[in-house]
Amino acid sequence: MPPPYDLYELAVTNAGPLARFLVAALAKPSPPLPSATGSLATPRSKRKLFAPCDLILREDFSGSAALARAFAKSFGMAIAVDHDPQAIAAAAAKAAKRTHFRAIESDVMTCREPADIIAATNFALGYFHERAKLIDYLVHSRRCLRPGGILCADLYGGGDAFTPHRVSQSLKTARGKNITCLLYTSD
Repeated sequence: MPPPYDLYELAVTNAGPLARFLVAALAKPSPPLPSATGSLATPRSKRKLFAPCDLILREDFSGSAALARAFAKSFGMAIAVDHDPQAIAAAAAKAAKRTHFRAIESDVMTCREPADIIAATNFALGYFHERAKLIDYLVHSRRCLRPGGILCADLYGGGDAFTPHRVSQSLKTARGKNITCLLYTSD
């Protein structure tokens, strides 16, 4: 039987396309945002974009660090952060030959590694069961972002979340009438 992290990656993770999506999201121009002082912050489109090899991704709640490994392979430095020693050991073993990869066994709230992209994917924000703790994480993440950086978190999962598709389902009403429901979804 394959190791459990291998099964998880096969079933859930589509790391390569997600790494490309995150780099594209970082490069996309954004409108100016109000800063803490009330003035408009410099939009990402006006900042100096880093060369891909200068980018740093921090994958919080990384588990097996599939995203961080895929990022390190093609785009720059990747840091995997997880408090589970077994997950971090598995991630480090899989990335043993990668020079642009670090695995850190730590609570994400104490990790202060700066990054251009902080990714908390596959329902990671569900780890926080209290609103105050979620807000603490979001504030902490923002402080760790390099200028112009982004936090990417999802509350859904799977590669289909980024793919437009149509779902058709036939249902029977309480009165026995057959109906067909069509749902068009996209990212």
